[in-house]
This record gives sequence, structure tokens and C-alpha cells, in this order.
Amino acid sequence: MKRCRNLTATDPEAAFRSGMACWKFAGKSLAAAAEALVKKDPAAARRLLAECPDLRSKSILEGELMADEVRRHPEEKLRWAEANLEGNVRVKAMNAGIAALAAKNAAAALEILSEWPPTIMKLGGQFTALGARMKEDANAALTWASENTYPSQRDFTGIQACLNFIKQNPKEGLAILPSLPMEYREYMGFAVVWQAKSDSPQTMMDALRALPEEVQLPVIRHWAAELRNEPTSENWLLAALSDPAERATAIEVMALKQLVTFDSNSKQPEVLDWLGQFQTPEDKQAAARVVPYLTNLTETQRQDILSRLK
Repeated sequence: MKRCRNLTATDPEAAFRSGMACWKFAGKSLAAAAEALVKKDPAAARRLLAECPDLRSKSILEGELMADEVRRHPEEKLRWAEANLEGNVRVKAMNAGIAALAAKNAAAALEILSEWPPTIMKLGGQFTALGARMKEDANAALTWASENTYPSQRDFTGIQACLNFIKQNPKEGLAILPSLPMEYREYMGFAVVWQAKSDSPQTMMDALRALPEEVQLPVIRHWAAELRNEPTSENWLLAALSDPAERATAIEVMALKQLVTFDSNSKQPEVLDWLGQFQTPEDKQAAARVVPYLTNLTETQRQDILSRLK
């Protein structure tokens, strides 16, 4: 099987033939050979299709051939593929076609997607096309999402489009952020900051300060909430925040996160030690503000916590 896989780069037809002859040959490797063969010699792939001895190899090769056909002519072939193809071949071809059309004309791709019935394939196509559309016109992309998705999917689709876009285009995402509706700026802004996490804490703070001012406080709230079980990161974030409103926001979120676990004896010493880090009156007041809203606490626990925060 290893020999078969190694043939894919040099002789994909031979690799595919070897895969057909070896039933245990991995379907992923067989698909890779089919993809390479269609790219190298589609005519040979069409001839080989007639020789496929089983449904698996036939479906894989036909799927690659149809995907190639629809990919090269998405405007003409996408609706044809939806109406005439079946099963995995149809899915492969339509996904390839939407991706190709989105790269050329994202608005046209979204128009076609609006005609599709609600399926996982449609949702995946929406993310692909919305990502491309956001490069052209972010507001138009999110408007489309709000008008063409079910209410239960609406926020998820728009938010996911923002997050996917920023992962692929961090600089462009920062540039278009001020033009987004406010409800999406928060998610996009947080994605900008979180993308910088792999570099350094200071890089994250630099990314935060590059955001529009009205977005920074909501992003800090998200940031603090994401630091679950990361005490070092929590300490760094608090050390980096000097603005009273920003610091109070972070502390409230962190305190709420910690105190909701205050429901067993095993958690109490750990949480009380955590509360002990707050020394200034302002920090203690911020942590204490969330205590009245915690229904998991007994009155004795509530008073004990508040007394430690005086």
C-alpha cells in the first residue's frame, strides 16, 4: 500500500489502478490519486472510469471528474450538478463549484446557495462564499446572512463568517472592522486579538489597542472569559490593564467564572486563594459585584466571600 501511495505524485494512473486492485487501500489515498490523475490527464481519467470494478473506486473517480468539470464552469454547471448528479459525486462536484464560483463572483455564489435546501452542504458552501464576499463587501455579506438563513442559524452564520475571514485575512479584517454592524465588530475584534495569541501576550495587547475604541471593552470581556484554567494568562491580563473600567470588566468576568465553581468543599480553598490576589479596594469591589447574582452560593458562603473582599 505504501508503494501505491508513493506512485500518486509520479504516476497517478498507476496509483489509482493499484488502489482499485487492493481493497484495503485507504479511500483517502485513492481519492488523492484520483485528484492527481484528473489534474494531470482528465482524458485518461475518463477512460479509466469505465474500468472501475467496484462502486467505491467508481464514485471516487467520477466525483473528481465532475468536480473538475463544475469547477472550470461553475456558472453553467452548478445548477446542472444539483439536478443531475447523485450521492457523493454530487456533493463533491457542488462543493468544488461553489468554491470556484465564490472565488470569481461571491455574490453569484450566494445567490445560487439561497436556492439550495437546508443541508450541511449548504452551510459549508455559505461559509466559503461568505468568506469570499466579505473581502469584497463585508456589510453585504452579513446582510445576506441575515436575510437568507434561518433565525436559529443567523447569528452563528454571521459570526462564523467573521471568524473564518479573520483567520485567513487578519490585516484585512482589522481594516474592515469599523464598517461592520456593531454586533459583529465584537466577535471580529476578539478574533483579531486571539489570532495574536501564538506570538506573545504583548502582541495580543497591541492587537487590542489597534481596535476601534468602542470595541475594546467588549473584547476584554471575551478575552477574560476565554482564560479558563489559565492563571498565568489571567495575571498577565490584569497586569496589563490600567484603565479602571477595563480592569473592573476583566475582574468581574474572571470572578464570575471562578465563583460558579464554588459548589463543593474541594473547590472552596482554591477559589478563596484566587480571591486573595485582589488587594486594592477597586479590585475587591469589582470581584464582589458578581456575588449577589450567584444562585449556587449559600448565604453563609456569600457572606464569607464578601467579607474577604472588604
